[in-house]
Amino acid sequence: MILKTLFRALGAGIFTMCAAFFILFPDNSIPDAVAHFLSDYVNDGFQVLAHLLVFAIAWRWRSWRPAQLILSVTVLVTAVVQLSKSFFIAPIALRPSGGYEGFPSGHASATFSLAFVLSLYYPRLWWAWYATAALISWSRVQTNAHSEMQIAAGMLFGTLVAWGLGGLLWEKKKVPKLWFRK
Repeated sequence: MILKTLFRALGAGIFTMCAAFFILFPDNSIPDAVAHFLSDYVNDGFQVLAHLLVFAIAWRWRSWRPAQLILSVTVLVTAVVQLSKSFFIAPIALRPSGGYEGFPSGHASATFSLAFVLSLYYPRLWWAWYATAALISWSRVQTNAHSEMQIAAGMLFGTLVAWGLGGLLWEKKKVPKLWFRK
């Protein structure tokens, strides 16, 4: 299951990179406004929703392992991304809009790591988790907050952290049936 989720994450990352390279719109267009909305509001909503859904699994299973996994992934990804942004000063760290602290993309790292964790506990919705992560990552390029290389590094880092911690902390229980499942 974890290896299957890893391949799905890498596939979504490749798709996102293709979109980031080839699908860009002019500033002040409707797609640009959508990208700003994705980057600002959908990102926050996705992060809150991911944590609530995994906490619901933890409560339903009467196990703290799912909550431990998502909190460990979130703390590790956030800490390492913020530290690397503080200390990594090189041309690759420059944001397209100017300024440092662009490498790696924190949005891409966080959303891809959370999509990985959600795919472990809600495997039938893996496409929705990775589609959301891909759209948020693409929006960071569209809004000139990051370059393609910065989101690629963020996606890869977030996926690898979630994969590594998932291998250690994932509890192999049957995923409970929920109202949207048959």
